[in-house]
Amino acid sequence: MSSRTLITLLIGRDRALERTGLMLVHDAGAFESLPETMTANGLTIRLRRTESELELRHALWDAGSTPLIARLPESLAMNMPADLLRASARQRVHTLSQDEILGTLLGTRVIGIDETYLYKLGVRYLDQVRGALDRKTTPTVLDSDMLQRTLVEILDELADLRAAQPAHTLARWTEKAPAWDDDIVKLARSVLTSDRSVSGRILAWALDAPAERPRQIVTYGAILAIDEALPDQTWGPLLPLREGKAHDDPDVKELRRTLGWLASGAITDLGPMALPLLREADVAARRVLTPAQHRSSTLLPLAFRDLAHAIAHRLEHGETLPDSALHPLRAHAFAQTAHAEIDQLTDLARLSRYLGRALDPAADVGELATSYLSDGAHAERLIQQIQRRVGVVVEHQAATEAVIERVRARRNQENHAFAMMLAADYASALHHEAVIPLHKFSQRALQPMWNGSKGARVYLVVLDGCSVPVFLDLLDQLHQGSEPIGLELRADNSPHLEPGFAPLPTITSHARGALFAGRIPGDPFANETTYRDVEERKTDPARFRRHAGLGGRTRQLFLKGDLADNGVALLNALRGDVEVIAAVFNAVDDAIGSKNTGQAWSVNATDIKAFLPSLKTALQNGRKVVVTADHGHTPFVGLDHRAGQGTAPRFARLEPGDPVPEGFIEIDCADLAGERGRFAFAWKTGVYLGMPQVGFHGGCGLEEVIVPVAWLRANDGVRPDLPAWYAYGVSPPLTATGDNRPKAAKAMMKETKELASTPTPARTGARTTPPQLTLIGSNPIETYAAKAEAAGVPAGVRDAFPDEALAVLVLLLEQDVARSAEIGRALGRAPHRVDGWLTKLNRQLQPHGVGLVSEKLPDGTQQWRYEGAKES
Repeated sequence: MSSRTLITLLIGRDRALERTGLMLVHDAGAFESLPETMTANGLTIRLRRTESELELRHALWDAGSTPLIARLPESLAMNMPADLLRASARQRVHTLSQDEILGTLLGTRVIGIDETYLYKLGVRYLDQVRGALDRKTTPTVLDSDMLQRTLVEILDELADLRAAQPAHTLARWTEKAPAWDDDIVKLARSVLTSDRSVSGRILAWALDAPAERPRQIVTYGAILAIDEALPDQTWGPLLPLREGKAHDDPDVKELRRTLGWLASGAITDLGPMALPLLREADVAARRVLTPAQHRSSTLLPLAFRDLAHAIAHRLEHGETLPDSALHPLRAHAFAQTAHAEIDQLTDLARLSRYLGRALDPAADVGELATSYLSDGAHAERLIQQIQRRVGVVVEHQAATEAVIERVRARRNQENHAFAMMLAADYASALHHEAVIPLHKFSQRALQPMWNGSKGARVYLVVLDGCSVPVFLDLLDQLHQGSEPIGLELRADNSPHLEPGFAPLPTITSHARGALFAGRIPGDPFANETTYRDVEERKTDPARFRRHAGLGGRTRQLFLKGDLADNGVALLNALRGDVEVIAAVFNAVDDAIGSKNTGQAWSVNATDIKAFLPSLKTALQNGRKVVVTADHGHTPFVGLDHRAGQGTAPRFARLEPGDPVPEGFIEIDCADLAGERGRFAFAWKTGVYLGMPQVGFHGGCGLEEVIVPVAWLRANDGVRPDLPAWYAYGVSPPLTATGDNRPKAAKAMMKETKELASTPTPARTGARTTPPQLTLIGSNPIETYAAKAEAAGVPAGVRDAFPDEALAVLVLLLEQDVARSAEIGRALGRAPHRVDGWLTKLNRQLQPHGVGLVSEKLPDGTQQWRYEGAKES
C-alpha cells in the first residue's frame, strides 16, 4: 500500500495543516510504512509514528516550525490531551474511512465497505483485486458485493466455493480441514450464507470447527438420510443446526434432506476414503436406529451388507435373479468400496440365469457342441473368474459354492448326454456336420478360405490344452489391447468362431497328431510327459510335412523349442512367403500340469512367449490367422473327485471284466483310435485317476473334446457374442419349496449322482472322513438346540432359526459369556471362522429382538454374550 498516496489525500482534503502545523491521524493500520519527510502541495512535512503522549510531544518539539503529521494508535487517539487536540488541524483526530482508503488505492470509487474483514482482505490482496478489476469492464462504483465476489474469484483458498456442488466442498473439507485466518473464514461464511441457502448455512456452520464438523456432517448426515421419522439422538453433534425446532417442522425436514444429500454427494466424491466415515456412521446408527431403519439406508455399510447377504441367500437357494436385482446394491454408497464383491454377486446371478435355461432332451451332438461354445463355456469362464476373486472376496462363500455346484451338476448333465451319443456311435459324432474334427481341419476350415482366395497365406496357432473358456479369456485380453485383435465377421455378420472336435482320447499325442497329420493317428497312446520330452520334436514336424490336406503348399512348423529365441525366427517367417506357418504354444498345458491345485490360475496373453507379437506380425503382413487347440481340459474340483489309480487321468484301458470307474463311460472308438481294446473315458467334470493337478484331459467331456476354431482380425475384429442370460436375460423363476431349495436344483443334483452308465465299482481301502461334529462325540448342536425352550430362547427365534444358531444362544445363556474359540470347540466350527459367522448371525437375530454382544479382550480374542428378551 502507498502511504504517500494516503497522506496526500489527507492534506488535500484539509488545508488546515498549513495553519496549525500539526495533524493527528488514526489510520486503522492503513499506513504500512512512513517516510521521515515528504513534500505534498508545496509543503515539506515531517511524519512520525507515535505510540504515547510523551513521544508525540517530543516529535512536536523536534519538528519546530515544520508541519508534522503524527500517526496515533487507537488508545492514544481515543484519549488525546485537550491542549494537543486544540493545537491540531480542525482540533480533532483525522481518520480515513475504509471506503476512502480502498478507493484511493484502487483508483475506483468504493462505497459500502462496512465489514472490516472485507476492507482488510481488499488491502491485503490489493494487486490481485486491481488485476481482476482491470480484466473486466471497469466499474463506476465498487461495492461490498462486488468486492466479495472478486475476492472469492482470486483467492485459491476459496476455490471450492466456486464448485458447482456444495457436496464437493464438503468432501474436500472432510479430506483436509481448511486452515484459514479469521478474515477469510468470515468471507467464506458470508458467501455461503448468501449464495447457498440451506446447504450454505450447513457449510458455514462447519467452518466454526473445520477440523471436526465436516466429518460430523458426513457421518451423521448419512444416518439422517433415512426417509423416516428419527429420534433427536440420531442428530448427534448436528442437533444445534435445528435451532430448537421440532422434528416435524418444515425447515427441519428440509435441513434433514439437505444433510443427507450433502453426505451422499461427499461420500461419492471421496470414494474409498469415505470408508472410515461410513463405518463410524454405522457404529453410531446401531445405537439409535432399529434394524428395519438401518436396513433401509442407502448409505450405511450394514444396509449394504444386509442387501448383499439377502441377494446371496437367494442365489444360494437356487433363485434365478435378473440383473436388475443387483441395481439397488450397485446404487448404494458403500458399493464404491466393494467392487469385487458386487462383481462376484453379478457373476453368480449370471450363472443363476444360465441354470434357468431349459435343457433340450432331443439335442444332438452338433447342438450340444454349439450350445457349449455359446453358453456352457461362458458359464465355465464365469466360474474361473469367481474362483480367482475368492482370495479377495471372503463373503458369500456358501452362495458361491452352492451356485458353482449346481452349474457343475448342469454341465455334467450335458456332458453325460454328449458321452452317451459318443458311446452310441462315435464315428458319426466325430464327423457331425456342425463340428470341425481336427483330422479334417484343413478340408473343413482352411480349404473354403483357399477356394475364395487361392494365394492366401495362413498362420495356424495351436494353443496346447486350451479349453474354450480359457480361449475366451485370452480373446478378451487381445481385444482390450492398444492394438485390438478380435474375431473376423462372417458374411452373415456373426463372429467367426466354430466348434472343433478333438478325437478321443483328448491327449496331445493323439489329438495334435490328428490335426497335423490330417488323419487319425494309428500310434499307441503316449504318456503326456514322454510325448513332449521325446516324441514331439520328431513326430509333429514329420506329420505336418506329410499332411495331404495342405496339398503342395509350402509350410513351416514352430514348436516350443523353436521359440527359445523369443520368437525371432517365427516373426521373420511370418513376414516371408511360406504359405502355411503353424506354431504351438504350450502355456495353457504347462499351467494345467502344475500340482499347485490351491491356486486360482489364469493365463495372460502377454506372458506367452512370442504369442502376441506373432499375431500382430501375421496380421500386419496380410496373413489369415486361425486359432485352435489340440484339446481342452477339465479343471481340478477336489480330492473327492478322484476315481482311483491310473496312468492317465481321464481315460482308462479296461481288461475283460473290469468295471468302469465312477464318472467314466465305455466308448468303442473302433478304427478311430490308435489302440484297440476296451477304453473308458471320463465325462464328469473334475473326475480323475491317479495324482491331482490343476487340470486334466483325455476324457470325453465337452470341455475337453470341443475346442475353439477362430479366425482373427486386427482393429475391427469383434468379441464373441455373449449369451442372452449373461447380461440381462432371465428365465422364469424356479419355485422354492420345503427346505427353501428349488425342486429343479435338487433334481439336478440327484440326477447327476445317478448318471453313471455302468455300475460304479466298489473301491476297497477307501478312507472315509467322518463329519467334523462326530469327532467330538454325540452331536453337540442337537444337544444344545434341544434345550432352547428351557433356556428361554423366544419362540419366534426358535421357529425362525436352524439348530446351529439356537445352539449358540443356549450356550451363551448357560455360560453367560464365552470366547470365540470356546464356541468353536463346543459346536465343531473352525475357530478362525466363528467371529464372522457370529457377526452375521447377530444381524439376522436383531429383527427378532435378540442379539449378540461382542467384546475384544486385551489378548486380541473376542468374547460373546447373549442380549435380549428371554421367554419365561
